[in-house]
Amino acid sequence: MKKIYLKAVLIIIFVVLILIGIYTFSHKHLSLARNNVILSYMESSLQNEVFHSEDLEKLNDALSKEPYSPEHYFISGYQDYLDSNYEQAAENFTSAARLIEDSDPAFLKIYTYIFLNESLQAKGYSNILAENCRIALSYMSQSPQYKNNMDLCWRLTNTLLDEPEGIEQGIQLLEYYLAHTKGLSNESRVRLEGNIGRLESLVELYSEALYYYFDAFHIVATHDDVPDNLYYSNKLLICIGDIDYALEEYTSAISYYNSALWLPLDPENKGATDKALAVINVCQSYIELKQYDHAADAIKQLDLFLPILPENAKDDIEILRNHILAQILIEKKDFEGASRLLDEAVTLLESDTDAISFDKDVFVGLTYANLYKEQKQYDKALSLYEEILQKSLSRRIGLEKSLYLRIAEIYQSKNELENYSKYRELYKAELIRQNKIFTKDYVTFSEKLYEYNLLEAKEKRQQFFIIFANLIILAALLAIVLTIWYLKKWKNLSFTDPLTGLSNRTFLKYYMEKNEKRLSGKPISILMIDIDYFKKYNDNYGHIEGDRVIKEVSNTLKSCVRKNDVVIRYGGEEMVILITDIPMNATEKIAQKIQNHLAEKNIKHEYSEVSDKLTISMGIYNGEYQGENIYHLIDNADSALYHAKENGRNQYQIFSHKNSPVSAS
Repeated sequence: MKKIYLKAVLIIIFVVLILIGIYTFSHKHLSLARNNVILSYMESSLQNEVFHSEDLEKLNDALSKEPYSPEHYFISGYQDYLDSNYEQAAENFTSAARLIEDSDPAFLKIYTYIFLNESLQAKGYSNILAENCRIALSYMSQSPQYKNNMDLCWRLTNTLLDEPEGIEQGIQLLEYYLAHTKGLSNESRVRLEGNIGRLESLVELYSEALYYYFDAFHIVATHDDVPDNLYYSNKLLICIGDIDYALEEYTSAISYYNSALWLPLDPENKGATDKALAVINVCQSYIELKQYDHAADAIKQLDLFLPILPENAKDDIEILRNHILAQILIEKKDFEGASRLLDEAVTLLESDTDAISFDKDVFVGLTYANLYKEQKQYDKALSLYEEILQKSLSRRIGLEKSLYLRIAEIYQSKNELENYSKYRELYKAELIRQNKIFTKDYVTFSEKLYEYNLLEAKEKRQQFFIIFANLIILAALLAIVLTIWYLKKWKNLSFTDPLTGLSNRTFLKYYMEKNEKRLSGKPISILMIDIDYFKKYNDNYGHIEGDRVIKEVSNTLKSCVRKNDVVIRYGGEEMVILITDIPMNATEKIAQKIQNHLAEKNIKHEYSEVSDKLTISMGIYNGEYQGENIYHLIDNADSALYHAKENGRNQYQIFSHKNSPVSAS
């Protein structure tokens, strides 16, 4: 009897254990199924950017179902995220991240890190943003569903951009994603390369940015499977133009902008805003080249795009159009008309709530400051220039060089020589900084390209048969040759001033670096030349005649020096001659020769205060080159030029090492 009782107890226990196991197994799978349904619903809603009030009720209902799972913490975190409770949201998403397993849905893994980073960013926590981006991008690269979602890719990277070194981290992450993610579509590659180029432009890595833009453009041009190919072609041409504009290669920038403007719009007019902004940049490029009539003609193209622009873009373009037209009127001395246009722009700025051009307030302010400067309201102009300078520095707009120069010009007009000297030094330091960036950028890019192709070739040799490896090496070499050809062509174009055909300051930097050892210990002479009362010539004879005179003076300079001497258009009507390997006293003969040849041309200038003919003033520096920064030596010649002007113009002065120029006729 006892045995029968014992057996019955064991059977009952066994049945109970089986029932518990069945319940646990079923509950677990039901929980997983329920959570997967909830996550699928969330995934669909997030992708379609559609959430209704009942969504929160469904989320709240899900919270009590599975208390210690990544789904639970994710849903709790998302509710906190919607409520802007970012501190608690970050804690919940961090808990979800710790519990995520390889088998969990890609949506859960990727969006956990997206919302975690955005919550941390909202609270100002930045120390782990880059690592979280790396993990999320790794999950994306493994997901067939998400690897080509470039909107999410950019959303992740965007959380880094406001942090120190964040842009560089974003570049590295996107470059790694591009190089190591298998199965990317051609459109994804175009968008990735465009975004990498965009980030590299922000940190002035212009050569690398150009490489990505050119490669993306090549993909669009050679692959039929890239949708919106007209949109991408327009966008990339404008981006290349933007780099030329940043490098002050305005003629080349205009060419690329016009190439984009000549392309038709895509069927949905998606690129209309980009084209309108390109028109603005074309006009500004003409203004920088002092071709105001061309700018006035080009601005008329906006009439083609304004009717088809999105509503949030129309007021931005109107503001920028007024900014351009005001600059043209300032040049024509129509100060009242310029002021009216700028007042209209300010009114539009005050009501602008949805911006597509974030720095337009700075450009309008800059034009206002220029207006005050031309009206000789120097205190107003200086105050506004200083305000704009701070905005340019904080927003990385890059206006510092021109602002330093304009502030220096005001202090020179006010005869405040200490402040004039201060801002001239800041201007020259910024010029040197930009030249260093360009040189470093070019060298770094060449090194990275070489290393990249070596690593690529090594990897291919390990993965494929020797015949395929050889083909890949040949392709890599071809890519290097084409890239170097592009860069060499671009560099040659960037070395020449388009108006005069003289070399420009970029070439000066290149020349000194290339010849530094050869010049060491040898005589070097620098002549700084400025056309006397050129502004009065321009104002009275017109800009076309002004350009002609600059060309005449340029030709005179070239005809009076040797073929291997360097003649540079330094800016506006200022020119520099660099002469080596001649006796120091020979520069006076060259200066006299230049003045005599120019006098023989008998160019009329009845508005000059020193002669009824066009004249020039010159500053001369003579010395033995000991590896100094060339701009410091030019500064010495500039100091002598300053004294030549102070002493009545139409003469040259020689700089002495006692900081007081030696007088000459």
